[in-house]
Amino acid sequence: MTLERLPARDTLARLRDNKHRIYPSEKRGAERLMPFARPAVKAGFRFGPEAKIFATGSCFARNVEKSLRFIGANVVSSPTDIPVPSGATQVFQLYNKYTVHSILNEFRWALGGAPVDHAATLIADAQGNYYDMQVAASSDITGDRATMAAFRAAYNASFARAAEADVVILTLGLVECWYDLETGLYLNMAPPKPLLDAHPDRFEFHLLDHDDVYRALCDIHALLTEGRADPPRLLVTVSPVGLAATFREMDVLVANSYSKSVQRAAVEAFVLSHDASYFPSYEYVTLTDRKFAWGNKDFRHVRQETVDRIMADVLEAYVGPSPEQRLLHVRGHAQAHFDADDHDTVAALIEPYLAEMGDEPELLWLLARSERARGNWEQSVGVCRRLIALEPEGLLKSAGRTALNTLAMIVKKGDDSAAPQLAEMADWYRAQFPEDAEFLKKFA
Repeated sequence: MTLERLPARDTLARLRDNKHRIYPSEKRGAERLMPFARPAVKAGFRFGPEAKIFATGSCFARNVEKSLRFIGANVVSSPTDIPVPSGATQVFQLYNKYTVHSILNEFRWALGGAPVDHAATLIADAQGNYYDMQVAASSDITGDRATMAAFRAAYNASFARAAEADVVILTLGLVECWYDLETGLYLNMAPPKPLLDAHPDRFEFHLLDHDDVYRALCDIHALLTEGRADPPRLLVTVSPVGLAATFREMDVLVANSYSKSVQRAAVEAFVLSHDASYFPSYEYVTLTDRKFAWGNKDFRHVRQETVDRIMADVLEAYVGPSPEQRLLHVRGHAQAHFDADDHDTVAALIEPYLAEMGDEPELLWLLARSERARGNWEQSVGVCRRLIALEPEGLLKSAGRTALNTLAMIVKKGDDSAAPQLAEMADWYRAQFPEDAEFLKKFA
């Protein structure tokens, strides 16, 4: 179907307002791609700084939530205070919804208004372990029927919060899906071997096309908006996180390209025909140099600071500049320049922010390591002391260790004036972390 139809006169007229119309080159606009991509974010609507935000979708949605929670945004999705199977360790990650239909299932059950028998969606293996295949395929996330039914009911109830949100963020993951012939439901992921062994003819592999994704998005939109006086606004993206493996007879690189492309095309058709907007996280990541884009060297999962940069630009466009948006921008950009050993830029980003807004633990920690890397050892120790004074949870020990190691380097270089500071810091560290006696031996 044709997505846009516009007379030539109107088409040419709108070009005047699009300053990002020309693809960047080395001579023009290179800063939009180097050192990392920064496609323009065009806000389709506005929301306030206190807006309730509900995010769902692939693991990328968890990154989005982390960025938003870091700046104190009102995120109402993915509660961790629900009853879970005893083997569950990372409750937050259980909210990863990899297929558009697994998202649709949750909204249909939570918002559709019809009674739901949650136990009926559970699947048992030959040993009587019940799996919730709308959530996870791991044997750690199993239990008896009553336990898993309680988990399913509480899990699904959290999706009702989306109807009360001001903004719902959807991140689409993949189109290689598995279908349960008995229940008529799409699963969240491939069934594990125990279920395939117990039910060899129950499941099918489905490869979705554009229309499958588009129709599911339309159904999600209807559930969230129809009959509601003040429905949430939808902000949709395609997760840049690639397929771990493919079920198709082709290279996973080619299969992943189809998976992302068909979803990106479906989202474009959806936002042009509904009251919804797209934000270009997929383009941000895939157009960026790998060393800035991907974490843990797996070429799939996105570095958190990359998501910080994306969401800082999203917030600037949809909410407007704010101290919180600026903090996210500074953290994301400073971490990227730190990773590129561009420590002058790290200082240029962080120091003005701290001078104006006051000390912030994560920025201080980044600045302390950056100053140490560029040989400003005394400054690094000073920043560590500022960080220690804040008593930050999770960073106190690292800051103390860095200060001790740096002071020891200064003394070793012949500056005996740092020896009293070293002794003082060692005494403080010993009192704070007596269990780390082995580390302290080198400062005795």
